[in-house]
Amino acid sequence: MACAALSLGHLGRHRPRPAEVDPRDHERGSATASFVIVFPLVVLVFMALTQWGLYFHSQSLVDAAAQDGTRAAQNADGTPADGQHVAEDLLADAIDSGLLRNVVVDVTEEAGEVRTTVRATAPSLVPLPGFDLTVEGTSVAPKEQFIPQGDR
Repeated sequence: MACAALSLGHLGRHRPRPAEVDPRDHERGSATASFVIVFPLVVLVFMALTQWGLYFHSQSLVDAAAQDGTRAAQNADGTPADGQHVAEDLLADAIDSGLLRNVVVDVTEEAGEVRTTVRATAPSLVPLPGFDLTVEGTSVAPKEQFIPQGDR
């Protein structure tokens, strides 16, 4: 009788055979692990694309300001001060919104040509030491001259 009790107690504990183990049990938690690995990479790619877009937009604004400043100063009655005023007006909204910082506009007139150079710093999403996002635009054009009809 004692042997029968032992064998009945042994039947109460059921151990699954290897064939009965669900293969999905080995993959339990893999979605969480994948998320932990992939999510930071997705965020990094998104931030890199956003940073590139900010840099590209800042560069476009600086180029446009340099071109407009040169156009204003190259007119026959235009002065370098006119070109500087036009360039600064074009960049005013970008400066006020924080899209551009440390803006420097330089308009010169030498040897019959007008040169406008605009330099600024674009914003950085992650401020890293040594990561400089300086944008610069330069435009050069000949100074227009008025020549009276009799002197042509």
